[in-house]
Amino acid sequence: MNMRKAWMLCIISCLFLLPGCTPAAEHNLTFCNRDGEPVGLVELIGEDYRAEGCRADGAPLRSGDSMGFFLDPDEGGQVTLRVWDQEHKKVVAEGAFRLDVAGEKEYSISLVEGRLVLEEEAAEQAAA
Repeated sequence: MNMRKAWMLCIISCLFLLPGCTPAAEHNLTFCNRDGEPVGLVELIGEDYRAEGCRADGAPLRSGDSMGFFLDPDEGGQVTLRVWDQEHKKVVAEGAFRLDVAGEKEYSISLVEGRLVLEEEAAEQAAA
């Protein structure tokens, strides 16, 4: 990934952190905190890029809060999502996912009971 794409990914990720400024069409990966613990920072790490997301005002993501990231369709593939505690000192959860964002595919990854799961997996667990 070239520097222009890396900067665009960072800028777009930062825009999602401002409440009310995130049109759904501008992201294809949503992180949702469905855990009781507040989240201070979310990292998205790919082969040639890294983006971090947190609230612009420093407030934690509480249960039910979410944020979006845009993955370049040309750069999809293996990504790692790392979730940090409110003080950004301890990793609460980490997961590796293979995502194909070609076309208009969208993914949702949630923090549920201390682990990261694809939203479809979380729905299956709730039904069981």
